[in-house]
Amino acid sequence: MPVDALPFTVLGLRPGASAGEIRLAYRRLALQHHPDKGGDTNVFQEITAAHEALLEKAQDQSAPSTPRTNVRRSRSRTPPKTQSSAMIGFGKYREMSYESVLQTDPVYCKWVAETARKQEDHPEPFVRFAEFIASERPGLFDGSTVLFGKYKGHLCNDVLQRDTNYCYWVLKVSLDADYQPLLEFAAWLWKHQFAAETSV
Repeated sequence: MPVDALPFTVLGLRPGASAGEIRLAYRRLALQHHPDKGGDTNVFQEITAAHEALLEKAQDQSAPSTPRTNVRRSRSRTPPKTQSSAMIGFGKYREMSYESVLQTDPVYCKWVAETARKQEDHPEPFVRFAEFIASERPGLFDGSTVLFGKYKGHLCNDVLQRDTNYCYWVLKVSLDADYQPLLEFAAWLWKHQFAAETSV
């Protein structure tokens, strides 16, 4: 099998599939194999790598014949804390700023940071983004950040203070839910609501 056909095979596509087919196959497989949904991290990384390879190939084919500048090489090597406007050079959020991805998809950010901590062999852009996440949002690891819904990216305590009706709704829904970010917020609410009631 030609090397060029491998990414198509990983995504379950025929070589030459359209960009729409590639995106659809990636989304389907990513949802099925995402580590937050109980999937295998290695399989998920293989799916993501195949998707990225096909995206890069499509971009190269659609780009004009003038040479492209490598944005990643032109970036300064400043410490992660000052790079909130730095652009991600990999994955589904390629070319988005660190800060916007942190606001848009904290679940993905948590996965990036945890993956970087568990495994050492990652490309530099991946490691830099993971370091930024760890320095800017340590609450992603201790369960003090909401990772879903209308308060995605907000501190749990702020949501509890701002919208108790929403918090009660989360507690009620969590009894029959299997969505991990919702269950994590519900666990935080049970723990802190109970602590607040017993301290009065």
